[in-house]
Amino acid sequence: MKNFKQIITICFFAIALANCGGGGKGGSTQPSSPNNDVPPQNSQSNSSQTQSSQDSSSSDSTASYVELMTKFTSSVEYINQYGLAMINAAEPYANSLSGAGTTIGIMDSGIETNHVELDSQNKITTDSVLDYSNFSGYRAPTADDKTHGTFVASIAAGDRDESNNPNDIQGVAYNAQIHFIAIPLAEPDEDYEPVEVTEENAEDYSGLDQAYASFYKDFTSRYVTAVNNSYGMQGNIADYEESAVRASFPTVIETIAQQNKINKTIFVWSAGNAGGYSEQQVDNSSPEIFPGMVYFIEELQDTSVAVVSVNEEGLIADHSNRCGLAKDFCVAAPGENITGAYVTTEYPENDNYGTGSGTSFAAPFVSGAVALLTEKFRGQLTGQEILQRIYVTANKEGVYSNSDIYGQGLLDLKKAIEPIGQTYFISPITNQVTTFSQANIFLSSPLFGSLNNLGDKLFLTYFDELGAPFSINASQLVRNNNPENSYLPRFPNSQLPTSGNEYLQLFSTVENYDFLSNQTTQKSGFSYALSLDPNNSLNLSLNQKNYYSSLSTSYDPIKNFVSNGPSIKYSFKDKRFGYGFSFSKGFQGWNPWTDQDKAYSKYFSTQLNIFSKNNKTSIKLGRLEEDSSYLGMMFLNGQSSSKNSYSSILTINSDFFINENFSAFISLTGMRAEPYENFSFINIRSDSSFLTSTNLSILGKDIFNKKDRFRLDYLVPLSIEKGTADLEFISGRDYFGNSTVGTVKVNLAPAHRERVFSANYSSPINDFSEFGLKLFLVENLNNIKAESQANLTFYLRLKIK
Repeated sequence: MKNFKQIITICFFAIALANCGGGGKGGSTQPSSPNNDVPPQNSQSNSSQTQSSQDSSSSDSTASYVELMTKFTSSVEYINQYGLAMINAAEPYANSLSGAGTTIGIMDSGIETNHVELDSQNKITTDSVLDYSNFSGYRAPTADDKTHGTFVASIAAGDRDESNNPNDIQGVAYNAQIHFIAIPLAEPDEDYEPVEVTEENAEDYSGLDQAYASFYKDFTSRYVTAVNNSYGMQGNIADYEESAVRASFPTVIETIAQQNKINKTIFVWSAGNAGGYSEQQVDNSSPEIFPGMVYFIEELQDTSVAVVSVNEEGLIADHSNRCGLAKDFCVAAPGENITGAYVTTEYPENDNYGTGSGTSFAAPFVSGAVALLTEKFRGQLTGQEILQRIYVTANKEGVYSNSDIYGQGLLDLKKAIEPIGQTYFISPITNQVTTFSQANIFLSSPLFGSLNNLGDKLFLTYFDELGAPFSINASQLVRNNNPENSYLPRFPNSQLPTSGNEYLQLFSTVENYDFLSNQTTQKSGFSYALSLDPNNSLNLSLNQKNYYSSLSTSYDPIKNFVSNGPSIKYSFKDKRFGYGFSFSKGFQGWNPWTDQDKAYSKYFSTQLNIFSKNNKTSIKLGRLEEDSSYLGMMFLNGQSSSKNSYSSILTINSDFFINENFSAFISLTGMRAEPYENFSFINIRSDSSFLTSTNLSILGKDIFNKKDRFRLDYLVPLSIEKGTADLEFISGRDYFGNSTVGTVKVNLAPAHRERVFSANYSSPINDFSEFGLKLFLVENLNNIKAESQANLTFYLRLKIK
């Protein structure tokens, strides 16, 4: 760092500015036994190895959540740092978070960049200040000077290098970069002596105030996520006046406050180790001066956090200060018997580790946590919002409910990366809020399949109560409710007239297994027909089944849209021609969900029939209106939409008589869906879409037994041939909380058309039952490639007439 304008002389020993890793009787740092079985590695070779392993550990995109959890929680580096499990760090790791792309600021006594935990490529910024060049009496830090800073840095961001060192650890944000500034620090005195900070002696701190403000500005100007401060000045904040602290450290306070910044750097402070002086009856009920001044200096309350230390049992450590007065701006983290990178004059090797206790080693857990959350919400949540999230999600259960000791609670990264409270989507057009539970993409026809055309393009953003954004693949909101094989042909049902010119048919169909929908289905309804005279007839039905009637073998795929509702039909015929009109209203799908979940439709058609000796040809024109739906797809948002869609349909059917036992027919349908737009949590704008359906069939009867039936079909179900749509959705937010809008252009035509080959044979047992078998060969089921299936089903059908 070359930009400091002056070198300031400060006597740190005189004012007892010391590291908080131990001191008095508050903690210690001790080496682990050197591992003589591991050969030393130089910085260059180990950097290459570490960078390679980091890349693989942070980009294992094919591994499942469970696999990643197992990978991390069973690794030596994770297990050796027990604090990682205590703060649930494996959760962000299993969600592909590692601190990558973030920078943690650390100001401490020195750092050994050759240690295996810190020597990976670009781990330390090139312009870090690694010596005491900013102070008079310049010298390079000794190995002993580097002990504390190296230890702290390894906890926050030590490499995950998957080495064979049994003492190895990883940092909380193991892929984060470190910007380091070395400062001389004193060892804590055996006697606890609070520093004197009054308005009268405020001038005595002007040098420190100016120097530290310069260091802090270097951190904030480069937008580091957090500045770790594992040092302090002895003295309980409860014993100082706000006016005295403001008078003594005005520039430091102004710099930390970052009043003109939208996204602020978070300053993380070790609360102090006054508990280590218990025999001297030192008051450790609140943090020391720097971590504690957030209590009464309001402009620091969104950027400054004090950290107290807990032991391996999760209870407040004896050495630690408590949150006390600063409880609203304080959290707890592991800080006793913590393992870290260790280097001293006595143990200069680059692969040594030690254990230490102190709030110095609790603070970097929080600094690493800020980096992980910054990576997750990059560019969307400010540092202030991330700090608030840490407070809200901290564990407040059991002993942690005692805010005087634990403040906001124990750091919990699992909760911090999860949505909090009520979650909701926002409409990109109307800004209407839709709760997560109300947001569904409802498919009641197979036209869109499982939205496979979108692939991984459409990721929607929803928000939690704190305004944090979370992403979900749109396909996870899809609710499929395709009708029970309704597009597949059925045999003509016999009609039992109740008199010479009318008949009433009641039906109840139960099938124990349905191949395409993979569920048990049941349906009941009736059909009533009245012959007004030999040429005119009227038909009323409820829950009409989409089958081939005995009057015609034609198949109408549009009935799928209204199959669960009433219909009325009038028809006229004579020897050479006929015509008819029909109106139907109903909904798509079978499941008895709420009315809002049903895509109600109206269908009107007119039909012209032409008869010859061995042929019947019909031409049908139809008009379909769908309420709040587009070709069977709805974007539900918790309330009804006024947007309806309209389609025009042309169907041509032709039946051929072959002989007394066999006949055949062909059915061709063309459908034009008009341009459509609907506003919901996803806004859809589609142009005109063109759809087609083709069915070729051969029918047989009385082949092996009297009244047995055989049917062979080749079917290309109704599908979109041409059409595109623009889908608009909320893709995230900015630091101001304003939503950002994304757009995806979707080709509605599937890349792979579904094709169905079916063979169906049935034979009556008696007047009320029949048995049969169905063979289905389905290619590209729901228009999805490689979803080809085959199924042979035996069934028994009971008919109540």
